[in-house]
Order: sequence, then structure tokens, then C-alpha cells
Amino acid sequence: MHDPTERPNEEQLKLWEASIRTMHKSDVDLTDQIMNRIREQSTSNRNNERPEIKLARTGLIAVSVAAVLFLGLASSAYVSPSMAKALKEIPGASRIFAMTGDAGLKTADEQELLTRTSLADSHDGIHLMAPEFMYDGTRLSIALKRQPGDGQTPQQSLIQSIHDVQLQIDGEPMSRYAGANGDNTVDPMMIPGYDPDTLIMEFSDRRNQQGPAFPDQFQLTVQMKIDGAKQPFTIHLPIQKNTQAMKIVTPNIQRQDKHVQFTVAKMEFTPVTTNITTKIQLSGGQKIDLDTIMIHYDVVDDQGHKLSELSGGNGYYEHDGSTLTTDSRFAPFTTLPKSITIKPYRQLLKKDDPSQFQMDANGNIKVEYLPELEVTIPLSQ
Repeated sequence: MHDPTERPNEEQLKLWEASIRTMHKSDVDLTDQIMNRIREQSTSNRNNERPEIKLARTGLIAVSVAAVLFLGLASSAYVSPSMAKALKEIPGASRIFAMTGDAGLKTADEQELLTRTSLADSHDGIHLMAPEFMYDGTRLSIALKRQPGDGQTPQQSLIQSIHDVQLQIDGEPMSRYAGANGDNTVDPMMIPGYDPDTLIMEFSDRRNQQGPAFPDQFQLTVQMKIDGAKQPFTIHLPIQKNTQAMKIVTPNIQRQDKHVQFTVAKMEFTPVTTNITTKIQLSGGQKIDLDTIMIHYDVVDDQGHKLSELSGGNGYYEHDGSTLTTDSRFAPFTTLPKSITIKPYRQLLKKDDPSQFQMDANGNIKVEYLPELEVTIPLSQ
């Protein structure tokens, strides 16, 4: 793996030059100009390095390359897809989605179902960037990157340093998009990035829990405080739904055992996310206690392939707590299958200590599948 703090050697420089020269398809060949800038930046970094600060040289080089390319390509009539790919592969480029464990965000990066920006805010020597974001109609994901100032060494990760996050859509507070009764919330989830200075902020509307849906296009204002800066950071993001290719299925199929009624209410498929809405009700209208009624489920296609579950999801209690409506998110299907099967299960607790899970020989939580609640749903192609 390439160390981003190492100065590129001559072999790496030659590889970059060959890649750029081969892939560049505009009328003006910028290869020599780009490579001269890379070598100048590399030499400058080496000569000016202070002993107590080890500069991330390739990150600085990437900025220089991007600057040259932008100036040259802005007037060019054509930038090939291969050149765009080459730009993304320059070390130091911000591709936080591509380096996450989320299969959907990796797909968004590969298929360009996202927006790349240079939007940022700076206070007290800290630079906060939002290099990319994605909204597919089911979830909104925003990559954030902190760049500390010279001589600053944050003691905590970006996730640990952030607090007092405020979100607005077109100038209105996010609470407008909570549940109809005002007792639901739209809280962002923070997912670790590829290093302590990166993260992914993610949240969804409550359209499946009696709240209004986000617009297809809007301005999102993200404001937050970060330890080490006196003023809050504010970034305005022009959000637009990145894909119209959403398939929605509303089976409303119910299954029941002696304790629980389980309903698959809605399924939403995008190139980035599989979102499934389910409802749980206890027999006799009892209020749901998640300490004892915690149902998970696998999503399996007609070939037996199981989707990986993604971080996040949201739930909402309805009817005085007797119904729990939950959105769960899974990886996208490459090709929509003929059918999918929802296979509910419970995670098993230790009988002598219900606060602990039972574990198998491989260190995984033991589960008990609930075949009476299993649902197979055909999907028309």
C-alpha cells in the first residue's frame, strides 16, 4: 500500500506521466506542464520541510495536479471518462466513499452517482471540506474531511471532535421532516472514514414513518462545532437526487407466530441502496419492548445470495408503542433478481446473563431463525 507521507520516486512519476499522456484526449496536451508541476512541488516540499513536521507530499502534489488540470481542461471541449478516472486515482485525491466498507457508496463512486465539490469552511487554522456527497432518494451521505493547520496535531478523531450538528433544508430546520406528530427526529449518523480526519455523515427522511419526503432538489445547510475552533463551521450543499432509477414495491405481506406479527410493507431499490420497510406488532396490542422483541432479518435473492446490511436505518413507534415501523438498509443489487426472501431471526442472549449474547466458536453472535415469519416476494422485471 502506498504511504501518503512518502515523496514519489522517479518510477512513480514515470507511471503517472505515462498514464496522463495516454489518457489525455483534449486538444491541448498538458502532460509536460502537469509533470513539471509535480516535480517542482516534490522538490519544494523536500527543501522546505521542517524537521518537526512531516508533510503529506503526495496530497500537496495532488492539489497542484488538480489545479493545472482544471485550468487547462476548463477550456477544453472534451474530457474523456478515462481521464476522469485517472484524476480520481492520483494519490491524495478525496475519494472517501470509495474507501468505505459501504458497498452502496462504492457503487456511487464507481458509477459517478455522486457530486464532487470543493466546498469548505475554515476557522482557527482548521479546514473542513465536503469533497463529495450523494442522495439516491433513500439516504443522504456526505463525506467530510478535516485538514488541521500547520503544527496542529488533533488529539481526537473528527467524529470525536464534532458536536452541536444543525441541519437545514432550504433554510428550514430538519425537524420539519420528522414524524407527523413531532415526536420523531432526523438525526445524522457519523460513520468513520478511512483515517481519523475523515467521516461520512448520513441521514434519511421519515417518509415511511409518517413524515414528509425530502425534495428531489434542495440546499442543505450543515453547521457544526469542532473542538479547537471557536466558531461553528457552515457548509451549504446543493443537493440533487443522483438517480431516478428507483424501483418501489409495496407487498404489505404479513406473517405471524404466537408472539409477533411481522409485515414487509415496502421495498425500494436504487443502484446505491436496498431499503426495506417492515412493521412489528405484538399480539394483543402490547407495547413493544426491544429488550425482548428484537427482530433482525437477512435479505436473500433467488440464487441464495445474501445482501450485506449497511450502517444506519431508523425506526418509529406508532399506535402508542404497539407498532414499530423500521427502515433497514442493505447493499444494492447489481441486477434485480426474480424474487427475494426476507428471513427474520433473533439474536440469542445468555440464559444466565441476558445482558450478554451467546457466541459461537468463531466469535459470532448465535441466532435463531423464525421460519413462520419468512416472506418470499416476487419482483417483476
